[in-house]
Amino acid sequence: MFYKNFERTEITLFIIVFNLLLRESWANKDLVCTRRLINGKKVLHCRESCKGGCPNGTCNHKTRQCVCWPGFKKQEERCVSLCSEACPANANCIGDNNCHCIDGYEEHIDNNKTKTCMPKCSFDCGIFTECVAPNKCDCIDGYVMDIKDKVCKPFCAECTKNAECVAPDVCQCKDGYHNETNLCLPTCTKGCGEFAQCIDVNKCECKDGYTYENDQCRPICKNDCGENAYCREPDICDCSPGYANHSGICEPVCIDECAENAKCVAPNLCDCNKGYRSVTISVFQFVQNNAQNSECKQPENCICNVDIV
Repeated sequence: MFYKNFERTEITLFIIVFNLLLRESWANKDLVCTRRLINGKKVLHCRESCKGGCPNGTCNHKTRQCVCWPGFKKQEERCVSLCSEACPANANCIGDNNCHCIDGYEEHIDNNKTKTCMPKCSFDCGIFTECVAPNKCDCIDGYVMDIKDKVCKPFCAECTKNAECVAPDVCQCKDGYHNETNLCLPTCTKGCGEFAQCIDVNKCECKDGYTYENDQCRPICKNDCGENAYCREPDICDCSPGYANHSGICEPVCIDECAENAKCVAPNLCDCNKGYRSVTISVFQFVQNNAQNSECKQPENCICNVDIV
């Protein structure tokens, strides 16, 4: 058992020393290392690389030489552009200061004569969309894709109830609704009257304390208002026109005062008291059934004329 443990320890020390020597020998070399799966185990695999990493080119690991991409040339172990100015995005320098758009992009010159390479879509992207990559469309700023309808629609952070987004961050009331203090309220084209309110498009409802009667909303009084009175507001009675409240009773009002022995029986209408009859518009006399040479002074009371005994 002692010898076996000694042999294992010796092998382990050998592996450690070997790795240290291997690292020391590679210390002055550019290496590209990757882990590979060999026989079910992860093994670190390293190979020599080109000096400087070979930007704008491809490294030949066998020769450790950098092969420049089209539009670049070798200069002091580096690949430099053949164009004096950098090419725009999605373009390559093909030499002699000539930039060419890569596949899937086409040249575009704006009003300032600046060249750019824009993506190409072989189909029409549709309204409120733009081609953002080769054969790939997306909504323009301020619009989002409606997953259900598959179209780009304007985006609003929040619209009030009964409103819809008609442009980026622009809300508008739907048909049948109108804007009132930043709320979209229903519209009743024929109106609802004084004691009703519009609760939906062209739909009215009586306010609390009112009931619908004879095509209009009338107030409700729990107690009977009595004769010659009406319910003016919920649980509030008032005398009818031509009547006035006297000790809780609505009595008729006559603008012109009634004559003696008469009373106001209806608005601006006087009538004789019981036992009297009208002689003229303003004079009321006793009802008389008196004997000859006598005069009726009070109901059922006759007095003889002067000098008659």
